[in-house]
Amino acid sequence: MIMLSFDGTVNQENIKYYRPIFNQLTNPNGCPARGTFFIEDQGTAYALVKTLYDEGHEIGIQSVDGKAPGSSTEWIDQLKSKSHYTCV
Repeated sequence: MIMLSFDGTVNQENIKYYRPIFNQLTNPNGCPARGTFFIEDQGTAYALVKTLYDEGHEIGIQSVDGKAPGSSTEWIDQLKSKSHYTCV
């Protein structure tokens, strides 16, 4: 089983590097390889994130700005403040 994960933004600059990876890989059972994208908010193109999700990739949240919140309360506050970005 092929499993890949990526951290950071998803945008027009880096999507061009991700696409060839997944176009060329299949799992031993013949199913296409998929990845998990741990995105950060700043600099991410959410239409591309939606496309990745629709293609079967998993989407996770790294952080808003690349820095991990220091407590569960900070995580909750960040998620609530960014809930309007939800597209999946």
